Amino acid sequence: MIGIIVTGHGGFASGMAENVKMLSGVDVKAIDFKEGITPEELDVKIVEAISSLEDCANIVIFTDIPGGTPYNRSVMVSLNNPKVRIVAGTNVPMLLDAAIKNLSDSSYESTDELVDALMETAKEGVVKFVVPALNNNEEEDFEDGI
Repeated sequence: MIGIIVTGHGGFASGMAENVKMLSGVDVKAIDFKEGITPEELDVKIVEAISSLEDCANIVIFTDIPGGTPYNRSVMVSLNNPKVRIVAGTNVPMLLDAAIKNLSDSSYESTDELVDALMETAKEGVVKFVVPALNNNEEEDFEDGI
């Protein structure tokens, strides 16, 4: 089983957790780093979340931005726990994939293999829509959708 924790600035974590719950039905632990919370208080919350998931084979802490306080504190807290990995730049497809893998009880040979798979999902989840160029004599039919 995968232990999933998400943390970030402001309401990032609770928003992401709510999104994943709505799409998959899976609860993930959310730790918001809001104004007024000290880095030491954040440490305590991260330690508590990790402790509550000690039965999980893998624990992944998803953070919003690399180098930010939630990322840095997660890294520091996790240094002595070999089954914990930290990922920054979290997006919904990545977090949703982790939740689905948790539901399907996917097993990976290592936490690193799991994180690598989730990072691929994150990359695939970033797309750019470009309006196709139309010839003057052509008319696209978008009646059935894009």
